[in-house]
Amino acid sequence: MAPRYFVLSVDKAFAVLESFNGEHPHLSATEVGRISGLNKATARRLLLTLSDLGYIDVLESGRYRLSPKILRLSRQYLDGLDIPGLALPILQELTRNTGEASNVAVADGKDVVYVARVAVPQRILSTNLDVGSRLPLHATSLGKVLLFGMTSAERRLRLGPPPWPGFTSRTRITCEMLEQDFRAIARSGVSVADRELDEGLCSMAAPIQDHTGRIVAAINLSAHHLTMRAQKLSQTHRNALLKAAQTISRSLGWPPLSKEEGNGKVSS
Repeated sequence: MAPRYFVLSVDKAFAVLESFNGEHPHLSATEVGRISGLNKATARRLLLTLSDLGYIDVLESGRYRLSPKILRLSRQYLDGLDIPGLALPILQELTRNTGEASNVAVADGKDVVYVARVAVPQRILSTNLDVGSRLPLHATSLGKVLLFGMTSAERRLRLGPPPWPGFTSRTRITCEMLEQDFRAIARSGVSVADRELDEGLCSMAAPIQDHTGRIVAAINLSAHHLTMRAQKLSQTHRNALLKAAQTISRSLGWPPLSKEEGNGKVSS
């Protein structure tokens, strides 16, 4: 039995909207009624009402389809998502499972800015970091992932002409050096920074994508070189990091639902 506050007409309206999918983009009132479980007359009235509101287009053939206005609802939801809030419980689990500090950052000018962080208790790195900390894009695993998602023109605009500042002998200070890392990211899905910012620090990052597939943030694991070498970090924790990145991306709408998922079937 539905709760007393339940508005049946709203339930029916959404049943009509959910009748449309990739396999059935154009439907008649009869077909909508059959899919939604409504009679034809009710389905037609709801279709025409939704058309008046701008969410349904009426075709010349007399059939119906969803209008572009329906995208406003999902866009408003996605625009309101809080990446740090979504990321924090995932970072906590990632650090708990790996024993390494985890972070999420976004690009701002020439820097990455940390927006969420879970440190390892009683672990002191030579680079002290917190939410709001800024580090150079070209010298960090987070930054290289974010640069990977940009066009060449945007990279030039952000970084300026090379050579860029070198912090250790391993810092990527030229376009050619970064391009090698971008090819590695394309192959493995992660970026590794081995003592490029600090002689004691190594890290591994993966991209976070929004509903369009654009890289909007990056997530990483950072460790002290003496306790976890970069190669071991990648070999041991790459899958866990990629899973965390995919979980956050899924919350942001990427990848889009498959046809089976859209019909309530989860693909394996």
